[in-house]
Amino acid sequence: MHRLIKKAMKDIWLHGKRTVLAFTAMTVGMIFFGLMLFSNTIITREVKDVYQSRNPASATMEIVGKSDTKGLEEILNATQGIESYEIKTVSKTQVKVGENDWKQAYVFGIPKEKKINQIKLTQGKFSEDAQNAVIETGAVSVAGMTMGDQIITENEASWETTYKLSGVANDMSVHPAIVHGCVYLYVPIEQVRPEQIDGYCLEYKTTDPYRLDQIEKVSQDVAGKLRSSGWQITEIGIPENPGESMHAKEYDSTLFILKVFSFVALLFGTMITANLISSIMDAQMKQIGILKSVGAKISQIYTAYLTAFGIHFLTCVMTAMVVVNVCSKYLAIAFLKLSDIIPEYTAVAVSENLFFFLISLIVPLVIVSMPLLRGSRISVRQAFDDHGITQDTIKGSKRLSRIKNRPIALSIRNVFRKKKRFILNISLLTFAGIAFISIVTVNLSLQADLSTYMNSLNYDYQFEVGANESREMLTKKLDSIDEIKEYEIWSNSI
Repeated sequence: MHRLIKKAMKDIWLHGKRTVLAFTAMTVGMIFFGLMLFSNTIITREVKDVYQSRNPASATMEIVGKSDTKGLEEILNATQGIESYEIKTVSKTQVKVGENDWKQAYVFGIPKEKKINQIKLTQGKFSEDAQNAVIETGAVSVAGMTMGDQIITENEASWETTYKLSGVANDMSVHPAIVHGCVYLYVPIEQVRPEQIDGYCLEYKTTDPYRLDQIEKVSQDVAGKLRSSGWQITEIGIPENPGESMHAKEYDSTLFILKVFSFVALLFGTMITANLISSIMDAQMKQIGILKSVGAKISQIYTAYLTAFGIHFLTCVMTAMVVVNVCSKYLAIAFLKLSDIIPEYTAVAVSENLFFFLISLIVPLVIVSMPLLRGSRISVRQAFDDHGITQDTIKGSKRLSRIKNRPIALSIRNVFRKKKRFILNISLLTFAGIAFISIVTVNLSLQADLSTYMNSLNYDYQFEVGANESREMLTKKLDSIDEIKEYEIWSNSI
């Protein structure tokens, strides 16, 4: 048996460069499959489990109308179904990011020990000094500033405030600053002056924080009491799937497409190897016949070749595992950065590694076992038959006999001579075509959807102004500016 395995190992490398190409394709397919599998594990853990550990609010409510929060706290304390809550101030301002260049900004006044929708400091500290502020990680690139820099904000009343950035923090509860082109700043709520406050944001958890119907019922109760007390509600935020990041669905869709492509890549590499095996078994047909004539059994020949290929597959899997474990965390970080999420840890469980190992080893072995079994079953007589193509073979086919050029006739006959290998080659090319067309189609579809969305917006600038500005006054001011071609005025209230 040892000699049979040694012979099989030697036969595998008879095709030289083709063998290298086949095993390289298989390894690359395994790497793609592993990257998507491990990245999916890391991303799912971050947008669901880790997100829940940050104690996300069951709902949020933005309100305006008063400056005294004492009555507000009484309403929240008296509302049945609220387990805990926090109140933060919201100041809608703009920050100076360059000469005559401003970006929209939100300054949040928060408690030092935030327990709902927690922010995680990545650099510096949260200072109680009124002149210090913490900037959100995604907003660093938008503002073009970092820790220690001075940042100037200006509100609607042209009130300027200068802060020194004392830290950088990650906030999973806000929309990505990079995508929306805005800046988020955090300051101690005790240091916020009344004239800086544009409104308040209520963040509360219900007694059953992930039950949607209870969240909606409690929110309606709170909203009714607030309106009765003279508060105006500008926005109520109830997540579609409580306890999950707002970006969970986006990642599910994206990763599903990538997982399909990665599994196709694994099959693609395996089919290339299966094609190679068919060629090897055909080339060794006479030698297999000789082995059988001296007493070798089908099971021995099959086991020898399967073992030889299994050793090579094991090498491919181990190589892929090393690459995947090193690179998957960087791929996950790159994906999560789009949603301004910083993963807390990027390790993958042993069970996940074991699953990848078994799938990457078993799938190729199952696929290549078919041509190996077919080649091992050939009889001694078949092995020594003339497998060439004679002139009689061509004459036996009416269509081929019409072709006067014999090399062309032989070439056409050879294509269909091994029907199973022909089907395998066609399947391989079909898989490649499907993958290519799918990638191009998805890319074009995304570009078309983005273009449609941008065209539907159909505006260059958007301004938000306070409720003290009347519609007539705004219309008069906008009409007086020659550079403004068209405009629309919207009210924002609930």
